[in-house]
Amino acid sequence: MEGGLAADWLVLKHPVHWPVLRSLVSRGLLFPAVLVAAVAAILVHGALDHTGAGIADADVAPESPAPSPIPGLRPDLEKAPLSYVSEYWLQLGTLARKRLVAIGTERHPAAVFAPGLAVASAYAVSVPSVPDRGPGSDPELLGIEPEAGLAFYRLPEPTAPAFVPAGAESLRAAAWIASVSFGADGRLELAPAQVHSAPGGASPAERARLDLFPSPPGSRRLAALVDLDGRLVAVSAQWEGERRQVPASELVSIAERLRMGVRCRALEVAEVTGDAGRLLGIRNGVLVRRIVTPAFGDDPGLRPGDVLLRWNGKPVGDPEEFGRLYDGESEGSRIDALALRHGRTVAVRLLMPGSGCRPYRAPHESWAALGLTLRREEGGEPPGWTVLSTAPKSRAARAGVAAGDLVVAVQGRPPGGAGQGPPRLGPGPVLLTVSRAGRVDLVVVPAEL
Repeated sequence: MEGGLAADWLVLKHPVHWPVLRSLVSRGLLFPAVLVAAVAAILVHGALDHTGAGIADADVAPESPAPSPIPGLRPDLEKAPLSYVSEYWLQLGTLARKRLVAIGTERHPAAVFAPGLAVASAYAVSVPSVPDRGPGSDPELLGIEPEAGLAFYRLPEPTAPAFVPAGAESLRAAAWIASVSFGADGRLELAPAQVHSAPGGASPAERARLDLFPSPPGSRRLAALVDLDGRLVAVSAQWEGERRQVPASELVSIAERLRMGVRCRALEVAEVTGDAGRLLGIRNGVLVRRIVTPAFGDDPGLRPGDVLLRWNGKPVGDPEEFGRLYDGESEGSRIDALALRHGRTVAVRLLMPGSGCRPYRAPHESWAALGLTLRREEGGEPPGWTVLSTAPKSRAARAGVAAGDLVVAVQGRPPGGAGQGPPRLGPGPVLLTVSRAGRVDLVVVPAEL
């Protein structure tokens, strides 16, 4: 009896009646077999779930169409295999790269956010543009947005295709996006990231701040932030020591304001209090708090922290008075200023920017007698004319004058005052003083044949 009960208990505790299971137990293979079966079941379930999700997504019309559908399904980043995800990021970056163009000789990336309109980092303005072949062949600078550090351009035709802007749903927290840009060599720069917190606040500057993880690397070059459908979420660039973003929905309105000629002060000043003035030993002046350096095209001469004392010979009493003096100057006028810096007075000279903090660019001048198209450079040292193009087989071309040369004197005479046209040139030989790579040469342009 007791032996029978013991035998029955053993059967209940180890109910191995089937030959296959009895064989696995006897060989010690039962646990590995169960583990293999469980893994196979999970993989099959995941494949079926992924296929069903793709079919369901295909039956629902998207809210806004992607500019160019990427081959394959949009990945579920939490479930898709790593190899598929990395391939998808590369496809996404390649798609977005086609909607970026190069600006300036340093090839700053600019995102085409609307047909014929592009946005780049404001630092792209401070580098010279590619010598053009006449009016209309270079991107036209509409202006600079000082708060975001972005420069807006109207592009010549033909141009790259434009991004489709993303909706507000792409700015939600935990959304996946890609930062897409390219280096000076044109190579794609791609960095996946997630939105850690969405922008908020009433002002455009507050709504423009995206908190990304990981943060994009600091760079003066613009990056386009795109969602998983290739739509433009925002643009991002480093400005004044921090990375800033502007949502795609804001770009068109900013470009329209700049096109309408909105007034922009490239110098931000503040009052110097009485106590500070006494310690500095001055009775009037304003503190230079910020300078939109690209608005001057080069070094403006002033520095943040300077105390501006005089503006074109007139004393500066307070910020309101400076605003009136600033707004009263015309674009391209030469300004002589006096400032206090580290206990010493310094004299600086700068050229007044235009509307939209756009640096002054003199109109093109044509020296048809020599076959040259030039642009007058007022703010350089020395002043002169930059050669934009040389007509083939012209007198200047035979003398070796090329695009990029700076003509600092004609017949030994420097350029006249602002507003004066090109010198009158006759059919005889012409002596040009040309600056090239920091060296000056005398070039004799032969007489007409």
